[in-house]
Amino acid sequence: MLERLLLAEHDPLPPINPGEIIRKTPNFQVVTDYKPGLEDKRSGERFFLEPLTRRGAAMLLIASKAHDIYNFNHRPVEGYVFPCLRADYIRANIPVLLKGEVQIPKLGEDTIPSPDRIEECIMKGNMIYTFADNLPEGFGTSNPNTRQLRMLQMADKDTIPNEIIHSNYPDKHYKVRKNWWYEVLISIDLGIEDGEFTDPELIKEMHTFQKKYQTKEFFDPNNLTTSENIQEVNALIDKIWETYGKGKK
Repeated sequence: MLERLLLAEHDPLPPINPGEIIRKTPNFQVVTDYKPGLEDKRSGERFFLEPLTRRGAAMLLIASKAHDIYNFNHRPVEGYVFPCLRADYIRANIPVLLKGEVQIPKLGEDTIPSPDRIEECIMKGNMIYTFADNLPEGFGTSNPNTRQLRMLQMADKDTIPNEIIHSNYPDKHYKVRKNWWYEVLISIDLGIEDGEFTDPELIKEMHTFQKKYQTKEFFDPNNLTTSENIQEVNALIDKIWETYGKGKK
């Protein structure tokens, strides 16, 4: 299949073999499969960029923020359940996913991160993603706290699990975890302090949210996160994304 994809001159690409691994690097694999809800339909065919390691999973989230793309599905990989990046099954994505090309997104747009470039950044050992060695971290990006909030929202699950989830679990990406809420609250704080969030009415909503959730009572280990809590935080992040996402001012 890899050779057929590399030789493809136009869309549509050859029909997928669901679950087929097209390419592997040390920390990632490119897989063809169906978008959930569109199984067995050509319109549902997708590429998935799947981490093979926890380091790879962490760097994929960092790279996704830089490329401003958050199409995640949770998939079982190598004994873990990771947020995996979903990409359209089209010829335009072949250079990035299969040939190592890096596409820097224009303001207000998104691109797919290249597994090759993420591997190069992992090799440096500092968990920093850049588009190229001669470009600084954050080059060409805007509204970092908005991106962080969107990534947190899309990479973790709304589901309430049947047990307490700890950071060393194979499947840990749930919004019930208090560490997740801590990251959300930090991003809201920073967005206000850095002047990224400026809309008076939205800031008022953020302050109300902070008063409710930035408390010792909420972070008490015996106080379990509810579906209502998750609905409320999702609604606030949606408003922030609509106001400041994709480079909006």
